Amino acid sequence: MMDRLKDRLASDERMERLRERYGSLQKELIRGLPGERRRRERRALVMGFLGGMVVGGALTYLLDPVLGRTRRARLADQAAAQAREAARDTERFGRRVASDVEGRIQAARRGTEDYDPPNDVALARKVESEVLGRPDVPKGSVLVNVEHGRVVLRGTVERPEVRDELTRLVLAVDGVDEVENFVQVPGQDAEGIRRLAR
Repeated sequence: MMDRLKDRLASDERMERLRERYGSLQKELIRGLPGERRRRERRALVMGFLGGMVVGGALTYLLDPVLGRTRRARLADQAAAQAREAARDTERFGRRVASDVEGRIQAARRGTEDYDPPNDVALARKVESEVLGRPDVPKGSVLVNVEHGRVVLRGTVERPEVRDELTRLVLAVDGVDEVENFVQVPGQDAEGIRRLAR
């Protein structure tokens, strides 16, 4: 029982100290408010004074009787140039967004529609780069001609397996419908090999 009483007295003393501290803080806060208010008013007065000086300086600069007209005209020209540049930038951005959207729409359509094969010249260049550009194919010994998706190969190679491999490689190129291989092997009769794409 005595222990409880001591604990209660100790807690009462702590509460009393907290109350005293709270009261002193409250008094300091109340005392500090007018000073803070004065500081804010002083800051507003200084900012107003500086703003007035800036506005006054700008008006003096622009309304100068000697050079004021020139300065105002230059300022108007610069503002108009910036407005035109902003309008151009906005227009460019709009065109870019529109073209990006149109491109995505076309890409989505192209993915669902039938594939449109490249033209004959593009297909010939594609065969030359993908097949004849390989390191295992002899350079300059085979010519490529394309007519309506049909690839015609002419020239000479040293081994018959190279000729057959050329036919297989050309058929694997996207857009090739048919291959006619007239590539000759020295010592063999010239014969054409015709294969259709599957």
